[in-house]
Amino acid sequence: MSLNLNIPLAHRVRPKTLEDFVGQDEILGKDKILYRTIKADRLSSIILWGPTGSRKNFIS
Repeated sequence: MSLNLNIPLAHRVRPKTLEDFVGQDEILGKDKILYRTIKADRLSSIILWGPTGSRKNFIS
């Protein structure tokens, strides 16, 4: 695998699948509704609320 330094680091290390997310088991665990909804491609939009630094912008 070659390292493309022209691509920003944030884009290179961002999760590519739901399984790549770490530390979000309370909302993205395999038995949770959000995980099942995303996997079924039935999520049209979502608003997340929380304190600064709580990783609310993980769904793009």
